[in-house]
Amino acid sequence: MYLLLTANFCKHNVGDLELLSGGISIFVIGVIINTKSLSFFIKKKDFFNLLKEIKNLNKQFDISNTYAKIELEKNNLFLGQFFKVFYFFAFSTLVVYAIIPTIDYLWQIHVKLNNQAKRYLPLNFKFPIVDDSESPYHEICTVISTMLGTAAVTFLTGLDCIFLVVSSNLKTHFEILQDKFRNSRFDDPSHNISSLKSLVLYHIKLLELTDSLNNTFKEIIFGQIVLTAVQMCLILFQILQFSENLNLFNALPNYCFFMAILLEFFMYCYGGQLITNESFNVSLAIQESSWYNLRADERAFVLIMMARTQKPLHITSGVFVASLDTFGVILKTACSYVTFMRSF
Repeated sequence: MYLLLTANFCKHNVGDLELLSGGISIFVIGVIINTKSLSFFIKKKDFFNLLKEIKNLNKQFDISNTYAKIELEKNNLFLGQFFKVFYFFAFSTLVVYAIIPTIDYLWQIHVKLNNQAKRYLPLNFKFPIVDDSESPYHEICTVISTMLGTAAVTFLTGLDCIFLVVSSNLKTHFEILQDKFRNSRFDDPSHNISSLKSLVLYHIKLLELTDSLNNTFKEIIFGQIVLTAVQMCLILFQILQFSENLNLFNALPNYCFFMAILLEFFMYCYGGQLITNESFNVSLAIQESSWYNLRADERAFVLIMMARTQKPLHITSGVFVASLDTFGVILKTACSYVTFMRSF
């Protein structure tokens, strides 16, 4: 329904480049929603299993390891602050898109003092069959549009936060593994094998969870990267091309929308970068450990782990890597395309 309403809006405003580009940018959001919804319902079991595994892993360090507990608490505190900012921009964008059509209509009446004022629905929607610019259809369609927008934003922010929660917690567990290696003296031959075994099993568990995260979000990350690039082009084009004809109030939805999608895209790239960095740092922690106290046969365990950690883990879509480098490349590419589009 979301795609139908935005597509209908674009169809009715083909001759108006400003409204058309705005409608397409909202249409792309609909494509992202459908992509994520389809992926979620197909892999729903994988999503819940992943969260369950992370929760069980965290429980192991609630009491037994002070450093681990402190790191997990710091991580959760950071996530809480970041999510507040993300929710603020996401729902602020929704509120702005919901109320500006009504305020703009009232302003037109105040200025023109006639019946030439035009009414638009929130979120660049256009309902088929009925004339949604006339009462009472306009009021009914406005309520329905706002409800659809609220449901869409709630679903998108929830799914995006799941990715960052899992990736951030995995990052913390890689840090805990590093701390365990650095603090292992390996000076008790009777316990060296058991200590190494626990470290190896811990590392294998983190590798399995990272692989599970990658497989679960692979399609979502691909759609997020490709469609975010399209959205950035469209929104930057609107901001730069039509800024001279708009006052700050009418341009506000574009600024809020741009910040919201930028933060959403950043969450995936930042989460992937955290895992890449900390998975590689495990090899540095092994080098800083007291591995020289181990016997020759025991060092084989360490050599195998070091060989594995020399290749950093990456969260990928099969084509793109979720990293800060990708974030910079997409942002730079979007700016280049906007410059190219404005030259015509």
